Amino acid sequence: MNVTYNSPNRSHHYPYAQSLVSAGCLHTFISGYSRFGRESCPECLEGKLHRADYLQTLYVLSLRYRMPRAFSERLACWSKCRLDAVSYPYASESDVFLFYSGAGLHTLRKLKKNQASTLCVVEAVNTHARFQERILQEEHQRLGLQFKGFPRYELERRCLEYEEADAILCPSQAVKRSFIAEGIPEEKVWVVPYGFPASSHGRPSEEKAKIDGEFTVLYVGSLSVRKGIRYLIEGFQALDHPRKRLVLVGPRDKQSGFGDLSLSADIEVVGVLKGEELAARYRDADVFVQPSLEEGLSLVLGEALAHGLPIIATRESGVEELFQNVTCGYHVESRSSEDIRLNLARLAQNTERRDSFRESAHRQASTLGGWEQSGQNLVQALADMLQEFRSEFQKKLDRKL
Repeated sequence: MNVTYNSPNRSHHYPYAQSLVSAGCLHTFISGYSRFGRESCPECLEGKLHRADYLQTLYVLSLRYRMPRAFSERLACWSKCRLDAVSYPYASESDVFLFYSGAGLHTLRKLKKNQASTLCVVEAVNTHARFQERILQEEHQRLGLQFKGFPRYELERRCLEYEEADAILCPSQAVKRSFIAEGIPEEKVWVVPYGFPASSHGRPSEEKAKIDGEFTVLYVGSLSVRKGIRYLIEGFQALDHPRKRLVLVGPRDKQSGFGDLSLSADIEVVGVLKGEELAARYRDADVFVQPSLEEGLSLVLGEALAHGLPIIATRESGVEELFQNVTCGYHVESRSSEDIRLNLARLAQNTERRDSFRESAHRQASTLGGWEQSGQNLVQALADMLQEFRSEFQKKLDRKL
């Protein structure tokens, strides 16, 4: 099996490409990640990497310098179209064409037109685009906020790829459910969860015990409508506890979804933290909350587990890929401040349960597969997809004869 793979950024795509190299099945990796970026060409990708990065670099710069949104959106689309435009020669020589959502429609159609026996797989890092847009539009309307969804051309392109690709690769059951809800056949959607860094934060110990009785809740990520921060704040403020504290770490969007709320003095918005400053916040926390309305698979959940933190997270965050409900914390419904309040109260009032979850979280973190394991799972999933595809492809040929 040989695979051509394209992606516009670094993220998990480079580890996946490296895993394909290790398995001896990477034909070409077409990347939009800037040649000026950190570790833009690992040694193992030499001879396999084709760059199509100029438009993606301009897109990133447009975000950094806060260019008009419409201009940045166009650049993002053009960048993916550029990836698509250069993919066909490599994909036509491959058994599998794995492409980022929005970056493969032209190539897959050309492959189909030429009756190539190449398996076309679209990689969806988030929920179905129509599902995502509907959820976020509903939320903005509920909050009285202006909603700017996907540009029509981007939405239509993604949906056509979903329909015309042979398979869809996604990172969580939550994402898979969104595709099924939009009418995509279940058997077409494959789940390969992302890898999580191995736990390196040591065993939780007595240093976590707080003699002053303070109960600290932590959130790490963007402060946005999509992340459901409003419901965390409302749930926290309704919690009856004399020494509670909520720490919100991450960049705040212009439309945060909680701009109309009056934040009590026990809520601390600290902005972006990295390195030891961020690690210190994890160590100081008693529970981690991820209230996302829409997500692919939240990687900070693995980081929280590695720090031995009990977790309260919506199913939309992808938490099901990390632990079962009531083992290391609680799975909750999205948009439910009451669910969050109730489970915070359970953990605040029952220190034995909290300590039990903390121990379980640390053990569970040690069992999570890293990127190497995730890459191996990807290779196996693609091999399984290809076997099914070739069987169906041969049946179609036999019927024509």
